[in-house]
Amino acid sequence: QNQGSLELLLVLLVTFLTGGLALLFGFVIVNPREEIVVLRFGKFVTTLRKQGICWIHPVGRAQHRIPTRDMTHDIPVTTVLERNGNPIQISAIVVYRVEDSYKAALEVENYRKFIEDQASAVVKRCSSQFPYESPDHSESCLKRESDEVTNAFIHELQNAVDAAGIKVLNVRLNDLT
Repeated sequence: QNQGSLELLLVLLVTFLTGGLALLFGFVIVNPREEIVVLRFGKFVTTLRKQGICWIHPVGRAQHRIPTRDMTHDIPVTTVLERNGNPIQISAIVVYRVEDSYKAALEVENYRKFIEDQASAVVKRCSSQFPYESPDHSESCLKRESDEVTNAFIHELQNAVDAAGIKVLNVRLNDLT
């Protein structure tokens, strides 16, 4: 409680010492498909979701801009072992969206790096569950990229990135040799 009083005193002191000029720096523009997580002196204050111009007192303010539009991540070609133990080269494209900007800004160090690392690990792990190709057309395989294969990649990656507030929309195998 004493710290809250100290923060208020600091905000008022800076405002008066600058003759109110500091107040001009409180305007924030929220772009379409973007959210801003606002902290004051390291404590969560609010999340700005409505696009347009907003005003937040600038003293002690930190803001994390988080895009909420669909984004892609290209997983580079890597060599993995498929279910039968054969090495294959595989790459993929992940389509995702941040759905919880609070988690993306504060629960992980860098949500983009987080999904990159998790996606690479998931591709390696999931690829080992399916054969490269199968003579039995009812059996799912990586070469045909059936719904079962795609759903396995999506489900596994979604479980891995839930902590960052990310929704995995799609995972497509890009290169498979």
